[in-house]
Amino acid sequence: MNSVDRSLESGADSSASYLRRLDLSADPFAADFESDYFYRGAMRQTTLEQVVHFSRFSEHIVMLLGATGSGSSRLLDEMLAQLHQIMDCCDIDGEQESTPEAILRSLAQQLQLRGDVDNLDNFIATLDEYDYIGEESEPLLVAIDQAHFLPAQSYEMLLALLQRAKGAIRMLFVGEYQCEQLAELAHYDRQQLKIFELPALSKEQTGEYVLGLLAVVGYAGELPLSADQLLILQERSGGNIAEINTLTAALLSFDPASEKTGLAFKIPIAHLAAIVILSATVGYVYWYLGIGEETPPLPQQQTVDRPLLELPALLSEGEQSQGIPPAAQQQAAVTVPQAAVDVGTAIIIPGTDLSAMEPVVADETARQTSAQIVAAVVPLSLAPAAPAISAAAGARSAAEKALLALPAEFYLLQLTGTASEARMRLFVEKFSPLVALSYIELRRNGGPWYVALSGPQPTREAALQAVKSLPAELVRQQPWVRSVGSLQQALMAPGL
Repeated sequence: MNSVDRSLESGADSSASYLRRLDLSADPFAADFESDYFYRGAMRQTTLEQVVHFSRFSEHIVMLLGATGSGSSRLLDEMLAQLHQIMDCCDIDGEQESTPEAILRSLAQQLQLRGDVDNLDNFIATLDEYDYIGEESEPLLVAIDQAHFLPAQSYEMLLALLQRAKGAIRMLFVGEYQCEQLAELAHYDRQQLKIFELPALSKEQTGEYVLGLLAVVGYAGELPLSADQLLILQERSGGNIAEINTLTAALLSFDPASEKTGLAFKIPIAHLAAIVILSATVGYVYWYLGIGEETPPLPQQQTVDRPLLELPALLSEGEQSQGIPPAAQQQAAVTVPQAAVDVGTAIIIPGTDLSAMEPVVADETARQTSAQIVAAVVPLSLAPAAPAISAAAGARSAAEKALLALPAEFYLLQLTGTASEARMRLFVEKFSPLVALSYIELRRNGGPWYVALSGPQPTREAALQAVKSLPAELVRQQPWVRSVGSLQQALMAPGL
């Protein structure tokens, strides 16, 4: 394990070491750290200006979307700080105020409205009474943060509020990508939506962000991370700002100068001299007695440099298995139904004999864990029909081939999406013992975008019913019910 892995493994248990070493006035990577710092790279400044413009002057319903930790809430704070000076703004926390009644009460409190405003009719009448609705009134901005926590009923109420306000209200939704699906379920006109997305940070942008945050607390030097540390930071965080904060604190907590390396630091000099003399004497006797005849070299032990839970790829029926002991191949066959599932880097192909699978792992504990994952995988339950769309040229994963073979009118559950394949593999490894999962690679903003899928189901109603059977942690993410046809089109888009 190298120094970077050790520092990430140990975590940021204490920030005192790098606070002293870098002479910082506070820990900018702490969860409770607050400042006015707003990172303006990675399209953040451009997106801020566009969202401000459309929220003020356009009748579009604006959506600012990004994964948790992408900085969307911080961008909303920066936006409201600017708009509060020129227009009335109301800020709703969708996680705390999710029902239609709670939203209306919060709006009435912020606008200092009096009376019974728990239903939409009374609320509209009160707005009119206070001159918030009228030809001469300035638009009122209603911004809903964490909007992916709202139920579809709240989206329906907000749409009705927007329509009955006669142009006096502007609407902004800030949250994860499920907001788009919730708006669709509430019958929003897609042409009326103006959607902005926050991209993940590149390696260079990650370095800029870290250095800018350090400058807030008094640091004036160069980036205190090596090129290798910066590369690993970007890869493991997936360019997600919240993940960058956590991992940077862990990296800075490790001081390479404090690590003692080499025998001279661990063995007293007198002992080292005795070892050298003894080694020389043994070597002389060995040579003098002529016992130094050449002997065949011992076979070198090969080390396996693989992720902890990587499983060997299995070949389809009729192809020769590699690296599987003959005894294992003779065990009773357990055949996977006609579907395909990706588990990390391992591909489980239709018709594969699972009894021959043996995890290749570093120790026995990890071997047992990996074996449990293999045993618990339940592939997609419905057999694929004839290909609805012909596969594009180029290599396809087993999951992508299975998707292309499904009927376009079927439905799948999209559980999550990320620009980092490493994060997607961790997600699949975490939930594959509980639900049948696969993932495919799409394109978003010119880069790779990995989405986790579950299903398929023959109808939309069956897919919505399947959501209820998911683990609670996945249900809270409000999975996106998508037609197989839409995913096939996205998979066949240019560039894939």
